[in-house]
Amino acid sequence: MITFPSQLDNTGDHYHIHIIGEPGTRVTIESPYNTPGGSALLLGDTGHYEETVSRSLYYLEVKLYDVQTKGVLLSSDDYFTVSIIYGQNVISASAGGYSAIPVPVVPEPCFIIVTYDQNASSFVYFAIASSEDNIVVNIQVKTDDKVRFIGKDYSDGDTLELSLQRFQVLQLESKRDLTGTVIKSNGSIAVYVGIVCAAIPLGQSTCDNILEQLPSVDRWGSHYLAAPLLGRTGGDIFRAVAAYNDTNIERVSDGSVCNLQSGDVLEWEMVSEGDEIRGNKPILVVHFSKSWSVDSSGGSAMMVLRTVEYYSPKYYILAADGFDTYVNILIKTEDDSTLVFDDTDILTLTSADHLEGVGSLFRFAVTEGVHVAQSTNFSAMFDAVVYGYNEGRGISYHALRSIPEQSTGKNKSK
Repeated sequence: MITFPSQLDNTGDHYHIHIIGEPGTRVTIESPYNTPGGSALLLGDTGHYEETVSRSLYYLEVKLYDVQTKGVLLSSDDYFTVSIIYGQNVISASAGGYSAIPVPVVPEPCFIIVTYDQNASSFVYFAIASSEDNIVVNIQVKTDDKVRFIGKDYSDGDTLELSLQRFQVLQLESKRDLTGTVIKSNGSIAVYVGIVCAAIPLGQSTCDNILEQLPSVDRWGSHYLAAPLLGRTGGDIFRAVAAYNDTNIERVSDGSVCNLQSGDVLEWEMVSEGDEIRGNKPILVVHFSKSWSVDSSGGSAMMVLRTVEYYSPKYYILAADGFDTYVNILIKTEDDSTLVFDDTDILTLTSADHLEGVGSLFRFAVTEGVHVAQSTNFSAMFDAVVYGYNEGRGISYHALRSIPEQSTGKNKSK
C-alpha cells in the first residue's frame, strides 16, 4: 500500500514510483481510479519500471483534516520491490523518498509514531492508508500541541477512532512532535510520517521535506547498526523509541544504558563513530540527516533503520537522477570478502571502515540507475542505506531487498 503525502511545493507532478523485480514479473496496480480488479504491469528486460504520479489524482492535500480516497495497492504472486522518490525537479524544500513496506500480515497491527519536533515552525504529520474495507483505526495522541480532524481538536492523551474503507487515507497534522502516538487497527494498514519542511536540529535556517513509511511493531527488532553519512561533517541525529514499558536500550559505543517506557524516545548525535544499539525488548531506531545550514552540505532527511534480524545477502540499489547519491553498506562481522557491487569486488571500489560497533562499513558514491549489491556465496548478511543531496535538498531510503522476508509469504502486497 502506498500513498503520496503533502509537500511544501504544490505545483506539478513530482512523485516518481519505481518498481523493481525479476524481468517478466506481473504486478497488479489497484486504486480508486482503476477499473475493478486493477491494471496489470509486466516488468521488462531490465526489471525496472518508473512512472510519474499524477498530482490531481493521488497527492494528499495539506490542511484538509479529513479522509481522502487516494491510496494505491500493488500486489503480485512474485517478489517485487517499490521505492517512491520525489524532488527531482529541483524545487526548494521538496525532496525525499521512501521504500515501501509490505502491509502487515498480523491480524491486529500496532504502530508507534516517530517524528522530530519542529516547535511550531512546520507541519509534522502522519498518514494512515487502508488496503481493506471496514478497517477500524484507533489513535492514541501524544503531542505537546494538538491534531485536528473534521473540525475537532485532539490533545495529548486523547483517543480518536474511525473506520476506513479500501484506498482511503487519513492524514493528521500538528505543529509539534508526534513521537509516541500509538495507532492500532483490526486489519491491514500502512502508516507514513513526515514533516513538510524539517529544520534539523531546531533553529536551522534551511529545511526540507522528509517522509518515511513506518514498520508495525511486530517488525521492530532488538539489534541495530548505525553509521554516519558520507560527506557530512556536522554529525547526524538518531532517535530510538521503545515499544513496551521497562525497555533498556544500550549504546555499545559508550556503554550507556537508558530505561524507557512505551512510546518514550532516546536521542543522541553521531559525528564520526559507528554504533551498535541493543534493546532487551523491541525498539525502532531512526536516523535523521541534519539541515544543509549545519555544515553547508547534504540536507534534511529521515531513515528508519533496518534491524539486524532482517538483514539480507542481496539488495537492489536505486540511484535517482538529479542527486549526488551515496550508499552505506553495514556488516555485523568483518567478513566482507564475498561482497560485490554490480559484479565488482567491493574492496576495489572503496576500503572498509571498521567502526566501533560495526564490523565493516563501506560508503561510496553511486551513479544513476539500478545497481545490485550482494554476497556471492550468501554468507554475509548486511544492510544498505541509500541517500543523496542536491542544492541543500536531501533524500534517503532503504536499498531494496531482492529476497523476501519469510514473514511476508509469497503473495506480496505493498
